[in-house]
Amino acid sequence: MSDSPSSDDRWRGTSSDERTDERRERLLAAGYAIVGTQGASALAVRGVCRAANVSPRHFYECFPDTDSLLLATYERAVQQLLDAVSAALTGMDGPFEERLRAVFDAAAGYLEAHPESGRIIFREALTNDILRTRGVITLPAFLGAVRTMAAEPGRAPVPAPYRHLEATLLSGGLAAVFVEWLSGSGRFTRDELVSYCTTASLTLMSTAPTE
Repeated sequence: MSDSPSSDDRWRGTSSDERTDERRERLLAAGYAIVGTQGASALAVRGVCRAANVSPRHFYECFPDTDSLLLATYERAVQQLLDAVSAALTGMDGPFEERLRAVFDAAAGYLEAHPESGRIIFREALTNDILRTRGVITLPAFLGAVRTMAAEPGRAPVPAPYRHLEATLLSGGLAAVFVEWLSGSGRFTRDELVSYCTTASLTLMSTAPTE
């Protein structure tokens, strides 16, 4: 497979690095669509190249293998979720509880609008060995970043060891709850999800000692 006949027009006036970056973005978009709708097991070089209109030669210029593309797709999905949460908190004042509720509401709203991200971040990360290993690191880091963003000015910080333990425990429990909600098997509404996650998180956070 090679790029389409119109490639000459598209690439005219662009550098080699720019062309590589553009192909990488197309491969990431294709990987996101495939993993987000069909699962990680459906990700194959031939299929993603066909979806991205990129040759296998150019695929290997961007990624050494499909595992690398899978991880990049996962990290992109997590970052986009974090961006949505961050945007919801921008300029927001108020008690920690209100800000934390806004976090979960923004996350739920984003995942409703982007079900592919929900599948990649939660469902696939539970069943795929590569994503499960990465998720053990990424999800606690995500929760840690969210806690920092939502914290009230002047609030005493939590010691580093407790921050890590807190984020690890929260990420595992919240991931399970979101998987159930996203699958439609949970008998609870989005508002109930947000309220429960807020209350549960506040309860756990209140037990952590401060410096």
